[in-house]
Amino acid sequence: MELAQGGASGVEITDLPARIPGLDACSACVMAKMVHLPHKEGRSRATKYLERVHVGIAGPMHVPSARGRLYLYVAVDDYAHTVYTRPLFFKSEAPEAFKAFRAATENGSGKQLRKVMTDNARELSMGEMRDICERDGIKLHLTVPYHPVSNGVAERTIGVLTTAARAMLHDAGQRWLAENEAAGR
Repeated sequence: MELAQGGASGVEITDLPARIPGLDACSACVMAKMVHLPHKEGRSRATKYLERVHVGIAGPMHVPSARGRLYLYVAVDDYAHTVYTRPLFFKSEAPEAFKAFRAATENGSGKQLRKVMTDNARELSMGEMRDICERDGIKLHLTVPYHPVSNGVAERTIGVLTTAARAMLHDAGQRWLAENEAAGR
């Protein structure tokens, strides 16, 4: 199947339905927009709320928000897929954002946070964050360095939030300003 006249040839896309239910695009268009193929290896999912939480930081954003924030703290519960965000001025504010997230979720649910999955960002894996986890019996799991897919839940959520914020701002006729605050509110 040739993709375009005078373009790439010899690429075959097989085993695709002609249309994907619920989408207005053909299956070839959907496949072409994929960043990469899904990973084959599975991982176990949490079976209870706050059993495992994925944490990440986005930024620095290209343009500071209206309030001058450059980063976005994101926490995603692995069981309920609830998302908590908080705009940050500096990455060093991540432990404070974690404390606020933890207090809000534990007090609201009556359950305790058990595991935190994060990449090897210093703000999320060392210093105050490590001390909090050790003191309170929270297991801190670090993913493979320089491999964002290892913390895929948090990274994918960050991508969805920033893309949605950009789309909303664009639709509202705004500049790309405040993308992290739009995602965090």
